[in-house]
Amino acid sequence: MCGTPSVFTVTGVEKFRGEFDIVRSMLNIPSGPLPIGAGFLGWKLDEAGSQQIPLLELALENGVRAIWLSFGQDLGRWIEFVRNHDQRSGKSPKTLVFVQVNSVDDALIAVQSWKADVLVAQGNNNRLFDPLALLPRLHHHMSSPFLTPFQESNRVDTVQLLLHQS
Repeated sequence: MCGTPSVFTVTGVEKFRGEFDIVRSMLNIPSGPLPIGAGFLGWKLDEAGSQQIPLLELALENGVRAIWLSFGQDLGRWIEFVRNHDQRSGKSPKTLVFVQVNSVDDALIAVQSWKADVLVAQGNNNRLFDPLALLPRLHHHMSSPFLTPFQESNRVDTVQLLLHQS
């Protein structure tokens, strides 16, 4: 099971806490950081009185290695939320933040303003956005870019870019 991504939807803090207990048991890691990630839809976090925020907090308290954010109006707010949590808790290494983007403009904001660690560039069904077109544009706009395509997905319209920013 290790190394094989798994996707599941969780509703409720207690159910999510139970999922972390299962992961800790399966990986034989009773406490401390976990070598897993948790993904959140930005638009669900953005909702007034969102029930997703406690789930994000629980993921961070459990020391997940990465947080994946996508499809929100204010993803920068949630990246800052993750970074602030790491700073308050003294977490080292920091939680990696994956940000899914669907345009070159979104990618530039994620890199320059939000300081995302990994971009997940995903095209759309009508092919108006080519994720591989990001590389030259990002190199052009970043003063010291070190971009590494580190994993191609099973989708032909998706590429993940690891950002090494000095």
